Amino acid sequence: PLFFGVVQRTILRYPSLMVALGSRRGVYIFYSQETVQWLEENPQPSLILMDIELSDGRCFHIFDLCDIDCPVIFCTPYDQYALEAFNANGIQYLLKPISRNHLFGALQRFNRFTTPKRGPRS
Repeated sequence: PLFFGVVQRTILRYPSLMVALGSRRGVYIFYSQETVQWLEENPQPSLILMDIELSDGRCFHIFDLCDIDCPVIFCTPYDQYALEAFNANGIQYLLKPISRNHLFGALQRFNRFTTPKRGPRS
C-alpha cells in the first residue's frame, strides 16, 4: 500500500517513467507480454521501475526480447536476483517492502546519472 502510493506520486514527477508491476493494485500493470508490446510500440522511456516478479513470471526474459537502453530500478522481496538485475541495466535493486526513502534515493541516483554536469566543483 505505501509502495503504490509512492509510485503514484513518483509517476507525476517523472512523466517518462515506465512502470511494470506484478500486482493488480498498481498504477500501471503489465504482464511480461504486455511490457514487451509496450516497449516495441512506444519510445524508450527515460527510466523503468520494474518488479522482478510480474504476474506471468520473472521479468528478465523481457531483456532478451527487447532492446532496452534506459536504466532500470528493480523491485523484489528476494535478494537472489541482484546480479541478474545489474546485468540488465539495473541502477538500483530495492528490496520489498520498499520505503519512500529508498525509492527516492534510487530516483536521486537516476537524476545524478542523467542531469548534465556543470563543470568542476569549487
